[in-house]
Amino acid sequence: MKLKDCREAYESSSGKASDLVRYLGFAGIALIWVFKMDRGGVPVLSSELYLPAALIAAGLTADLLQYVAHGVTYWVVFRCKEKDPNTTVETDFTTSKWLPLPFWVLWCLKLILVIVAYVLILVYLCQRVFGTCPISTLR
Repeated sequence: MKLKDCREAYESSSGKASDLVRYLGFAGIALIWVFKMDRGGVPVLSSELYLPAALIAAGLTADLLQYVAHGVTYWVVFRCKEKDPNTTVETDFTTSKWLPLPFWVLWCLKLILVIVAYVLILVYLCQRVFGTCPISTLR
């Protein structure tokens, strides 16, 4: 395996994971909305679903921030290199190995936030269907 192949593999996998987390986030919001209650004609969420909803919103925000930060950072790198008279569009150059760290932190954060939200939603559903949930004692 070449280093290029390894990079393509993790970029493809991380991109698919990002897409799945985004879809799961929107599906989670829809799922939470399905379990809303009507009180006097006003839709009200169970207080047990506030935290999962907030975690999903935070996960989707982290998703957006990851892509915005990535785009802005590499735009700045491009603009800086573009101004260098010794750099052409074909010039190879390196950047700091730490440059992508914030993007990976945001990537991990969005995955963790949405996964935790789904665990809490599953606990809620388990309690509604069975009256109890074995993992609800973890809360």
